[in-house]
Amino acid sequence: MAAIGLLLVLGPSSGLAAPGQSFEAASNHWAYQPIRNPALPKVREANRVQSPIDAFVLAKLEEKKLTFAPAADRPTLLRRVYYDLIGLPPTFEEIRGFEKDRSRGAFSNVVERLLASPRYGERWGRHWLDVARYADTKDLVLVYGKDALRPYAYTYRDYVIRAFNEDLPFDQFVQDQLAADLSGAALPKWRLAALGFLTLGRLFDNNMHDQIDDQIDTTSRGFLGLTVACARCHDHKYDAIRQQDYYALYGVFASTERPYDLPLIEDPGQIAGGVEFEKQLAKARQELEQHIDSEYARLTENFRQRIGDYLVRAATTKPDLTETTQFTLSLTPDDFRPGLMLRARRLLEQRATSDDHVFGLWSELMALPDERFAAQAGGKAGGPHLTDLTQLTHFTNSNPLVIAALEKTGLTNKTAVARAYGQLLRDVYGRSTNSAAGSPSQELKPEEQELLELVTGKESPIWFPRRDTPKYMSRVEKDRYDGLVANLDKLDVEIPRGPVTLCSGLSFVF
Repeated sequence: MAAIGLLLVLGPSSGLAAPGQSFEAASNHWAYQPIRNPALPKVREANRVQSPIDAFVLAKLEEKKLTFAPAADRPTLLRRVYYDLIGLPPTFEEIRGFEKDRSRGAFSNVVERLLASPRYGERWGRHWLDVARYADTKDLVLVYGKDALRPYAYTYRDYVIRAFNEDLPFDQFVQDQLAADLSGAALPKWRLAALGFLTLGRLFDNNMHDQIDDQIDTTSRGFLGLTVACARCHDHKYDAIRQQDYYALYGVFASTERPYDLPLIEDPGQIAGGVEFEKQLAKARQELEQHIDSEYARLTENFRQRIGDYLVRAATTKPDLTETTQFTLSLTPDDFRPGLMLRARRLLEQRATSDDHVFGLWSELMALPDERFAAQAGGKAGGPHLTDLTQLTHFTNSNPLVIAALEKTGLTNKTAVARAYGQLLRDVYGRSTNSAAGSPSQELKPEEQELLELVTGKESPIWFPRRDTPKYMSRVEKDRYDGLVANLDKLDVEIPRGPVTLCSGLSFVF
């Protein structure tokens, strides 16, 4: 049924589909049909039928002139149900007791007792852990010994076992593993550990693209029975799954984060050594938080001062491999940050339009041919400034500060336009910081506030949330960050086990 839901959400492909890629044809496959309750087939040996499934099996056997094997003797039957439900053999005494018990409900009583056993969840939870590619160690190439341990992975294992033993409904079992953190405060804390389903896969040496691919693959195989991950590179050849569908799922998983500060699912005061452990962990977290705060403030100020550089690069170059394909880089303080460069490019794609109050003039000036730019714009290097700005279509519908900045700048090429915008934004930001510091500067005017938003607001090309700070750190600072994060895991490995915490939290951050 989950697969049917996915197909309904994905919708039909537009245009002509290649053979084997038709949504209509794929949706007619037997696996995607609604569950129905067919009539039971008639069989000759009706006395051998003990369940509706038996009738269907026996009907096919009788078509081949076959029938069921003889009934198993009682010791064999008992061994089968023991291995099936708890994975262990019955004891000699249990076999003898079952042989003597000839009551009508003897076998049902054994089944109910085994289903109630804690061993049942351990036996069948193990199969789901295989689906969820559970591991309690990291697969990073240069990680060995204690550093390779995932100290809280066991909480996901325990969640799965408990879910089986407490007969957690399957729809809740699915929801827990995909979005337990969005279920609200009423959700029992132990069920938060279900998010390990998304975070206990391979690390691929911290390649985020491959990590997300692993999440898509595990989710689609485990819950839908579909290998959606193939669509990372191409439309499916035999299923109605397109590359567009894959990257829609990619966007969902890319909008999540794995916090290093994991929420508690048990009270430290109720566990031996828990309070002391939390004190040491809090000290290590504080050192990490201070490092992040320091880098966030430093990087934010640096990028605001360099906003002009980002606009110039976005306006005059095409995206390179570092922006589009690399998952990790060893950065120096002066390097452009790929993620912010992409934001700058997207900002210009969205805002450089004829009706934009700030970038309307940018749009018109950037549309001039390169070889005729200086002549049409009216400026020459070291020569007169732009004198015919009033002739441009967007002159009357632009921020007056933008007009003034362009009027006093010698616009000899498109780079000069981008630099003029960048300098203007930097000047406005400087005035805002002077005002905040208590200088006699007047409060910012509306046209200044509009420009300041491009430097400090969430739509700014150089804005990033504090949680993303590690992505933009330079090599030395990033190495220190990684060491401080690793130390959190080491504490749990080296210090006697503290309170149980969420194995691998995941937060949706749309």
